[in-house]
Amino acid sequence: MNKHTAVLLGVSLESANRGVNALAIGSLSFIEHITGITNVAIIRLGKEDSISKIEVLLNGSTKDIVCYYISKRTFLRSLWELATSRPQNKISKLIVNAEYIFNVNEGDSFSDIYGLKRFLICFGNSLLAILPKKRQVFLPQTIGPFSSSLGKFLSRWILKRVPQIYVRDEKGVEYLRGAGLNYKTHIDMAVFMEPKRVGITVPAGTIGINVNGLLYFNGYGEIKGKFDTYKELLYKIICSLLESDHNVLLIPHTYDAEQPIWEDDLVAIKDLAKMIGHSKLSYLDKNYDAQELKYIISQTEFFCGSRMHSCIAALSLSVPTIGLAYSYKFEGTFRMFEQSDYVMDIDNLQPSNIDSVVSKILSKISNSAVIKQSLIKNNIERNYTVVEQ
Repeated sequence: MNKHTAVLLGVSLESANRGVNALAIGSLSFIEHITGITNVAIIRLGKEDSISKIEVLLNGSTKDIVCYYISKRTFLRSLWELATSRPQNKISKLIVNAEYIFNVNEGDSFSDIYGLKRFLICFGNSLLAILPKKRQVFLPQTIGPFSSSLGKFLSRWILKRVPQIYVRDEKGVEYLRGAGLNYKTHIDMAVFMEPKRVGITVPAGTIGINVNGLLYFNGYGEIKGKFDTYKELLYKIICSLLESDHNVLLIPHTYDAEQPIWEDDLVAIKDLAKMIGHSKLSYLDKNYDAQELKYIISQTEFFCGSRMHSCIAALSLSVPTIGLAYSYKFEGTFRMFEQSDYVMDIDNLQPSNIDSVVSKILSKISNSAVIKQSLIKNNIERNYTVVEQ
């Protein structure tokens, strides 16, 4: 095993959620750019043991990234081997021989708000590095919040044993500061994923809109019933743009064109497009990967997104962007681009306020040239774009 091998945890290259994939690719690009390490393996919990190679574009070159999917049994076996200093299987040996262990925790899963089961997977991932006393780096992510006593205890136990912790938003800063832990703030890793050209023509002056299926269908867990007005808001935004003679392109970011998932953006988009039916309204209906979607988004004149990583794709390539925010995560990310004024909170948006939100969006679109120059300046100064378009 090459001594310069690094391991990346808490990411996926094959998720229907292109934001999760963008985190992975951006992290790989960032690791190579900063450390010079090019041999990085991904380890992820799966239904059974398997190995796959995924082709991605990193820093101008196409590379095959090795992904190890491990069953629960192999995962637990690996933890035991690492705890007893007897690495025997591929995974424990890979961990022991790695120079670095990088962990993203899916961007926001080092928390118990999604349930204790999901957090315990993150806890176990961290143990893979802690048990053999390997150097672990938490790449920029959301840390917390924690509502359960067990979650609070286990999170602090882990975080005290992670030498480098990076957070991407104020909520994470508040939690770590309150716990007396050291940290640094940094932009989300998806910023560093470069776009990949694809054979699609986006007409000049097109407004791109990401439709969030999670909010559109409004029936998942803690958010259930909080976004009753989301569908009407999108309808009015799109109709207003079409009345202003704009081309509008609807862009999914969490979807599967062949086998739709339960929160599928494309299913929501098709429903919306059918309701409106206009010659200047179009949508993407093929399975583009995260890098291809970033390229397509970069071709729009203005972008409006409800999936945070769709907004990051636009902002990192200096496309003027409005975030229709359902979570505090948007505020922290937009602030790092100096674009806080372009976050619109739609959590429990009242019907009486919809027209006001639409008017604000149209006003900001009319000021797109100024916004773009501000983004270009910020991205150059902060080196948010590793590889130019």
